[in-house]
Amino acid sequence: MRFGSNFYENAPRVIFSPARFSFGGVEGNMQTWQGFGEWQYRLNQGRTGLPTETAEKIKALTASLTSPVEKVKAVYEFLQSKTRYVGVQLGIGGWQTLPAAHVDEKGYGDCKALTNYTQSLLKAVGIPAYYTLVHADRDIQPIDKDFPANYFNHVILCVPLEKDTLWLECTSQEEAFGYLGDFTDNRFALAITPQGGKLLRTPAYTKKHNQLLRQAQIQIAENGEANAQIKTRYQALKEGDRDRWVTYAPEEQKKYLYEEIDIADFEILSFSLRRQKDRIPYTEELLQLRIPKFATLSGRRMFITPNLMNQWTTVPEDLENRQTAIFLNRYYDFYDQDSLTFQVPAGYVPESLPKPIKIESAFGKYEAHFVMENQQLFYYRTFEMNQGVFPKEKYAELSDFLKAVSRADRNRVVLVKNQE
Repeated sequence: MRFGSNFYENAPRVIFSPARFSFGGVEGNMQTWQGFGEWQYRLNQGRTGLPTETAEKIKALTASLTSPVEKVKAVYEFLQSKTRYVGVQLGIGGWQTLPAAHVDEKGYGDCKALTNYTQSLLKAVGIPAYYTLVHADRDIQPIDKDFPANYFNHVILCVPLEKDTLWLECTSQEEAFGYLGDFTDNRFALAITPQGGKLLRTPAYTKKHNQLLRQAQIQIAENGEANAQIKTRYQALKEGDRDRWVTYAPEEQKKYLYEEIDIADFEILSFSLRRQKDRIPYTEELLQLRIPKFATLSGRRMFITPNLMNQWTTVPEDLENRQTAIFLNRYYDFYDQDSLTFQVPAGYVPESLPKPIKIESAFGKYEAHFVMENQQLFYYRTFEMNQGVFPKEKYAELSDFLKAVSRADRNRVVLVKNQE
């Protein structure tokens, strides 16, 4: 259903959980989160030992670093340079980590083993961290806090510091330090401590993080062809799959760009993709495009649609009697900013220039401005949306809001050439 909650929220389900159980020769209970965590802690106990050489190496690597965050980052980068992910799911291996010494020797492990190894490296430099169970999926599976059960399919690492809490995805050689992405963000997770399990929540990425920032300079020729230089920053959840594409060969990157760029007819003259691995990472995309039919010509007139690459097209279908609440998930918690400058051919002046547009609702906010000065057309657009659950009675308001945004994005500027 459009703008409905995910499968886990809508579908009826029955959850079973053993009160007491024994697995791998270790008895446990799942009557409380603490009890479940105690069992997991005992199952992994005695598997954090490192070879003396590795312990001394990691101490030397972090000796000159004064900040705990810097030390954790150095350990994380050491992990990424030394290990790779290999799934180990057979038998008790689906529950119990491989020893840290095994990962150190072989250089591989699954999520359990790599997380345990990272925890062991941090322990060697005096930084405690918690092996943490989580359900990994882009669709967030709800967890009933009052009904302890094994909802989990993945392990990450929680590093509580005095003034911060770091979360580490230990299976990726490419992920940014301290960033979880949409696979494990904004959900409950069970930290395994010596005192048992503690239910925590992973970081949420909001419009403060999920941003698309674009600047472009477009030169328009007399025949309507355009040459565009475009710089776009895709940040946090707005990165999509670009965090992987930056690692691909140039030919594959170019193929992806041709599939991804929403322009009817264009040629890529040059491009580059670069990822900045900050705590809130972003991918920077630089493009030079030739667009043969950017402007439409009719006699003395030139028609331009300034929104070059970011037109909103997701328009809700009309429903007279919606049955469920409106659910806008975290992908709708974003902020877009487009700032485009068009150099128009000499002699053209505006005949029809759209007035400033401002649209506001409970679901978001949109603004667009069009200014013409000295043969340059300036187009500035911002669009943000709000995640949340809204009453079904507001569906018509949502539909009207997004339809208005879509219409605004299709606005055209009409230029006419002076007769001399």
